[in-house]
Amino acid sequence: MRLSLTFIFIIALLPALYSQNEDVEITAVRVDPKVQDSINSHFYITHQAEFTSCEAHLNVNNYDSARVCYEAKLLKYPNNNYIYGQIRKSTPKFIYEDLIRKADGYFNQKKWKSALSFYHGAAKIYPTEIYPQNQIKTLKKLIQELEYEFIYPVYREPTKAEIAAAKAKRDSIETQFREEHPMEFKKIDKFQKKGKFNIARKICMNLMMTYKDVDFLGELHKELTRAQVNKDANLHLVKKYKEWIKKADNHFKNKDYFRAKENYLYALNIKPKDEYVVKRIIKIESILKKHHLKEQRKEAKKLKKHKKRFE
Repeated sequence: MRLSLTFIFIIALLPALYSQNEDVEITAVRVDPKVQDSINSHFYITHQAEFTSCEAHLNVNNYDSARVCYEAKLLKYPNNNYIYGQIRKSTPKFIYEDLIRKADGYFNQKKWKSALSFYHGAAKIYPTEIYPQNQIKTLKKLIQELEYEFIYPVYREPTKAEIAAAKAKRDSIETQFREEHPMEFKKIDKFQKKGKFNIARKICMNLMMTYKDVDFLGELHKELTRAQVNKDANLHLVKKYKEWIKKADNHFKNKDYFRAKENYLYALNIKPKDEYVVKRIIKIESILKKHHLKEQRKEAKKLKKHKKRFE
């Protein structure tokens, strides 16, 4: 009962507490903030429907229309502190200060892009203000540096101590894991020695599916894959080598020495120190040299005969 009487008494004294100004820049007499909030909320609840259009303008940052709307309501409810507060919110100075406050908050949290957008908003209201312009320059530089570091991360060569420590840690994990799974690794080592890398890879893959956090299994799988690729490549080269040798030998038998030499050279690219191929090429070059000398002698004899006819 006492509280309700106090509340009615305060409402009755409201006109006496505030002074009116023609420029709508009214500063109210200081009242306890809790009491003032209670008065404002009570007024807003009872007249909420009348302020819907004003709030709509304020919510979409249409501050000029919001200010005009609230000033119109002030004619109906003079000396109303709630309306003065809303008018203040739609003034450039209040908006600027609010944007700067939010921008500074984001800046302190290192949320650079959010801070930049609010500083841009403040700069649009007061373009001549130095503070937001300086902050925008600083943020642009920071964002550019961060993006550059993200695209081109700074690489530092690990020290010898770091490499040794990493190797020791990996070896320790590997040894422990091998001791926990002796059968699987016995099979992997066995197939690896026999050159059956695909079978070893399958066993390693099964372990990887079960133990996803063990990094060295991935490295072992890559090692086995490389070994299998090298084996396949070597098999392919051996096959090609045999094909070139077969073709070269056939051409050699048929005394087609130029083609024989060409195919022997292809085979020599695969096995550069192959004695058989080297001897064959030397022999072909010797035969071609002799053949060339014979041809030269024949040409010389023809020229002599030709000269005798004209003498």
